This record gives sequence, C-alpha cells and structure tokens, in this order.
Amino acid sequence: MLYSVGADSERSDWKPASVYPTLDDEFVLNGCDYIWNEAQSSGTVRLCETKQNAIWWNPYINIGLIQAEVQIKVSFITVDGDYEDTGSVSIESGGILYLYDWPQYLGEAGSGNPQPGEQKWVFSGQGRGSFIWMKHKEQLPSIQVPLPADGTYDIYFGMKNSGIHFLARINDEPFTRLITSGTTDCLNFSNYQGKQNKEVFWKRQKLQSGFLEIAVMQDSVLRDRDFGRLSYIKLVPCGAETTDSNVSAKESVFNSRIPELILYYEPYSYALRGFHDAKSMNEIMLEEFLRMNPHEITCQTVRVGARSLHWSRIVERMNQSATDDFNQVNEDSMKLGTQCDILLESSQYMRDVAPNTRFTANVGMNRPYLWNPRLSDTFTNEHRDYVKNGDFDYAIPEVRAYAKSILHEIN
Repeated sequence: MLYSVGADSERSDWKPASVYPTLDDEFVLNGCDYIWNEAQSSGTVRLCETKQNAIWWNPYINIGLIQAEVQIKVSFITVDGDYEDTGSVSIESGGILYLYDWPQYLGEAGSGNPQPGEQKWVFSGQGRGSFIWMKHKEQLPSIQVPLPADGTYDIYFGMKNSGIHFLARINDEPFTRLITSGTTDCLNFSNYQGKQNKEVFWKRQKLQSGFLEIAVMQDSVLRDRDFGRLSYIKLVPCGAETTDSNVSAKESVFNSRIPELILYYEPYSYALRGFHDAKSMNEIMLEEFLRMNPHEITCQTVRVGARSLHWSRIVERMNQSATDDFNQVNEDSMKLGTQCDILLESSQYMRDVAPNTRFTANVGMNRPYLWNPRLSDTFTNEHRDYVKNGDFDYAIPEVRAYAKSILHEIN
C-alpha cells in the first residue's frame, strides 16, 4: 500500500504507508515482529491464509497532523495475476490530540546526548518522529505533559519500538504502573517488544486541562527493566453518550465488582524486583490490586520446604539474600523476612484500607528451593531423599505431617 498527498495520482510521489497486517490480539502480542515491521516500513501485507478483507493504516506515522485529501494506491499480487487499485481518502482530525513536543516538556531535564551523572532524559529525532528514552541507569526527574483538553478522552501511549515500563498519573492522583509485554521477569524480549509503531490504551479519563506526569520506575534504575521508547501521547475524545455513562475510569471500577475475582501475589517474588520493603510493597502491590475492586486478595508467604516470610513457629524465617532467575543477588527478601511479619503487616493494611475485601493466606505446595539450600528450611536440607522430580513426595507420612503443620499455623 502506497500513499501520496499530491492531488494527481498519475504524477504523485508515492511512499510506503505504515500499515498493520492485522489487529488481532494474539498476533499483536505474539505474532511475528518481522511481518509486522515489514508492513510498517514498506507497506507490504501478506493476506494468504487469512479471512480478513481489510488492512489498517495509521496516517499519523506518515503524514502527522496534516488534514488533506490523500491518494492511496494498493498493489495486489495473487495467483491469478497482479493488479493495482487507486482511490482517495479525506484525513480529518476528529478532535484527536497528539502530544509529542518532548524538548518543550523536558526543558533542562532533556538532552540529545546526556552524560553519566547529569540525570537527564534523551530525546531523539525531531517533531512527530521524536521519542524519549533513558540512556543511563540513574534517577531522572518526572515529566509533566500539559493536557490541552476539556472533556472525556481515551488516553493512548505511542511507542517507537520496544515496550514501555514506567509510572503515570493525571494531576495529583496516585501513580499507576504501565508495563507492556516483554518487560517482565519472564520475558526480557518478545515479539511484541520487537514491533515498531505500537499504541497501547491506558485509560478513559475526564480531563480539564491539568497535566499527565510520567516517572521512572525504580527497577529501571536498579535493574534491567528498560523504560522504553515513548513517541507520543494520544487523546481521543469520547462521544456524548460515552461521556455521560463513564464519568471517570476510577468511578466506573468502584461502582461494580467483577464476580469472583481473586487476586494472588507472592511477596518473595515481588521483593526480588530489587527495591521493596514491607511498607512499599503494601502501598504499591496491595493498593494496585485494590483498584480492581476484587472480592479477595490472597498472599503466599511460605512454600513448603522453603523459609518463611511471615514469622512462623514451624518454619525458619527468610534471613538470607536471594538470587533470581538471572543470577542477580539482592537482599530485599532477607530484609522483608527479618524486619517485619509481612502477613501481619498486610492484614493490618487491608483492615485499615479495604475492610470489605477478604484477605487470605495460602501456602505453596510444590518446588522447594533445592538448588539454593540457603533459602530452604532445615527440614528440606535434612531430607532431600523426600524429594522426587523436584517436588516433595506427599505419600511419605513425615512430609504430610510437615506440610499440615504449616497449613494449620496460618489457618
């Protein structure tokens, strides 16, 4: 697919259109990034083995905010031969706002080539093709982007490439974390992260000027979690009927509960992110879960065979530094286990903040940490013969008795 802003299609300067081969959820997340990027860079889409009869174009990537009559040329290569078709489309704004003037938003906090220790953002490119990123792993000042909008808008973040990993909020509301596919502990890179020119929906919000604030997450400073390449912020106005029925995202969430929603978290794994203690875990993890208005939050503080995060009378306390899946060592799980009883702390937080949400504890029953004796309970280290294929053999009476004592303690 080619486009031209020229009026005469016979003499126009045709350029490849940045199109998307499909917007199917599975393909966007896990589909081939080469096929995606081929469509973005050369306008080439493979329609074989698909039932779709449409492709999608984001004209902002190619022509920015120009409002004009645009010529379109589509070339087809089929088993029955090759042919072309031409037409035109009228590009209008529709009230959509793109915010991309990073040098203005950053001011002295931005640079084209910051040096270590300057604590400045990098802005690359020019105009609507610009984007911001972190060059050095150091704490950077937050960015406040003015919002020249009045009304209810859907808010999107546009990415040049990679994913995004940062905190965001409107005005003085609490920060929320934005983490896209491929930036978690499980996947350092993914097909989603490799795709160019993506947009991700954040939320629907009633705006009245103000600002959108973006801040660096601590694990982008202390660990290998890339901030990403943020190109622009897009504000899409909602219709009158949508505005009336959805005053704000926050009110919409808290007016109704999702049936049987139970959220699960494991403080040990969360502590391995490298910077949390009990207080910040409660303020961040539980507070984020509570925004989903769940019926229940369940917390795992011990795994049968491992040391415990809560102060158990049965199991030894977590008092050793831990190594994650990437062989990075940090002491947060040790701090968590020795400085506070996370189960007691979390219970008190829930009683104070969300007394109508059920809070429960659970015990992990599989995969004791045999590869790391320092994280294993004495029972595990002394009875390695009780483990078969990486799990305890619960057919052994001593194993059952040991597990039952742990379960009974938190019951």
